[in-house]
Amino acid sequence: MVWLKWLAIGVATLAALWVVLSVYGTWRWQVRTAGLLSALSAARVPGPSGRYDPAMLAGLPRRCSASLVPR
Repeated sequence: MVWLKWLAIGVATLAALWVVLSVYGTWRWQVRTAGLLSALSAARVPGPSGRYDPAMLAGLPRRCSASLVPR
């Protein structure tokens, strides 16, 4: 019956190790994801506005500029 005791200790040890590694992995994932998101936010460049100048369409054929309406 000694082997049963050692088996239970081994299974409990593996279960505890699995829990510890899962918690560590979750923490590491969240920290690295937050770092990447902050790097992306810092590199964000404001985009152009939705408005345009009709003079920008001067070189386009009429069929292209007919569908665009300035705001």
